[in-house]
Amino acid sequence: MLFRSRHMSQGAVSFLIRTLSASILFVIFFIFLINTQIYLTLFLILFTYLLLSTTIHPWYITPLIALSPFVKTRSAIVWSFTVFLSYASYQWIPVKEVFWLVVLEYICVFAYLFWEWRTDKI
Repeated sequence: MLFRSRHMSQGAVSFLIRTLSASILFVIFFIFLINTQIYLTLFLILFTYLLLSTTIHPWYITPLIALSPFVKTRSAIVWSFTVFLSYASYQWIPVKEVFWLVVLEYICVFAYLFWEWRTDKI
């Protein structure tokens, strides 16, 4: 058998996801490095990494906020306001994720990104 236990299959899936994420970040890095827009490159790499992360705490967004003055998008600022919705999970012991709040958080961020794209702010 290829996978003898559930643990091994999760390890393979985890490896595949990490490899795919690293590949995406690698491609983004070299596409934007060619244009020599280093702040935008750093912002997009970190933004993509955080979007692909399973857990985001408010202090993870801090580097994005620091890079915001150097890029056109203000999506990190919007995300910094909505990321606090993730603390709703900690009202239960053990921690129970409130899925609809996470969805609301990301809908706000993507809606703002879409608005910036449609109004040519990006």
